[in-house]
Amino acid sequence: MERINTNVRNLELLAIRGIDVNGILAKCEIFWRDHQNWLEEMGYILWSRYNENWLPSWLMDSSRSKFLSEDAVSQGVRSLLDVLRVSDGKLVALKKVDVSENPDEVGIGCFFSSDLLAAQSKNQCIPLYDVIRIPDSPGHVLLVMPMMVRFYEPRFANIGEIVEFIRQLFEHKFMHQQNITHCDIKSNNVMSDTLCLYQTLLHPVAQTRDHTGFRGPKLAWDRSKGPVRHYLINFGISGHYPEGSLHLHPPRFSGVVDYVPKFRDNSDQLCDPFAVDVFYTGYLIRKILQVVTYQGLEFLDDLIIGMVQDNPGQSPTMDEVV
Repeated sequence: MERINTNVRNLELLAIRGIDVNGILAKCEIFWRDHQNWLEEMGYILWSRYNENWLPSWLMDSSRSKFLSEDAVSQGVRSLLDVLRVSDGKLVALKKVDVSENPDEVGIGCFFSSDLLAAQSKNQCIPLYDVIRIPDSPGHVLLVMPMMVRFYEPRFANIGEIVEFIRQLFEHKFMHQQNITHCDIKSNNVMSDTLCLYQTLLHPVAQTRDHTGFRGPKLAWDRSKGPVRHYLINFGISGHYPEGSLHLHPPRFSGVVDYVPKFRDNSDQLCDPFAVDVFYTGYLIRKILQVVTYQGLEFLDDLIIGMVQDNPGQSPTMDEVV
């Protein structure tokens, strides 16, 4: 999967560029440092780098290299941090959300994590463990979620693994059946629970490396050894459209304008977000099929062509796709 592996290499380069030479936190890391004590009281342990009394290990010990020091890796994703949950020793992800910018993200995430829907096998939305109000920032919350791995790590080992991934991706029709659209289905918004396949913890940013950011992870099993679930994440621009309501509106985000041919020359045209979800799903699968080397996936060609029509309104619905 050459193109996907190129993305992985780019992520590794970003991680290398994120090496902290001078022992100074990046601006996006200040929040985590300032809230480290509070989060520990809430039951979450942050990396030593975010301790208020942190002293860079490589500056305190001249025999240590900053390139081999775990606390030298700067935070790679502005609003996301992996932490240790004290109650069960499990790694989880904290995502800081501005509720004014993304007013529906919390509600939609909680809706799909409700007891009734969380039990549904066709629910491919990432679970929310908790929503934490930030005392000194009433406009923000922290979402507590399982730590996930990018869907292309580890690499697909056979056709069966690819077909199973696609089958689960199609299951986001469950969202449509609840009259909700994702509106941003793309490679970095599809994650997998493949952590159990590794002998070592992964780095949250450069996931071809272990948690130190400097060594390759050790893979214990391939995907075929156990059921791997794939999830959609990030509901910041998702939409809820009650039965019978008008759901045509101008594209709300640049991705539609960039990738959907109908909107390239006229970004003010009304679009059906349900149809755009179908287009994006087909577009992502087409990109994957363009870079995998396995033979025998040609049976998907006509389906994908139908999903990526120049005019999404002519595409099949997700029910028709499945």
